[in-house]
Amino acid sequence: MGTNALSPARITLDMTRRSLGRWAGCPEQFREDDSTPNPRVRRARATFDWIFRCRKTGKVTIAQFPNLSLGVFLVASLVGRVVHLTDTSRTLLDVVVGLSLAWWAVDEIIRGANPWRRFLGATVLTLLIVGHVPR
Repeated sequence: MGTNALSPARITLDMTRRSLGRWAGCPEQFREDDSTPNPRVRRARATFDWIFRCRKTGKVTIAQFPNLSLGVFLVASLVGRVVHLTDTSRTLLDVVVGLSLAWWAVDEIIRGANPWRRFLGATVLTLLIVGHVPR
């Protein structure tokens, strides 16, 4: 019986880097060689990795397949554009669209795979709140 590439036996934690460095908790097979001689390139790569790499898998995560909340938002938005609705139905659909997008944004802030995803969730939530503030 083979072991999974991400099984606990295959994951090596690197706790020697400052403040749980950029590869702490990352499976060893996803780690990159840090021997680039140019410090600017190393710094740029480290910044990119910190912003976009998933801390659990080591993979770059910018966008993912939609989860339930984003799926509800996409379907409700599509229905709102395709189907002619009465005022009451339109209002209810707008509430569903807003709440599902807020649900997605809060979920990204709390459980985002990396700082980029948390920033994206915070930006969407801020835009939702600002869009509903009376002028």
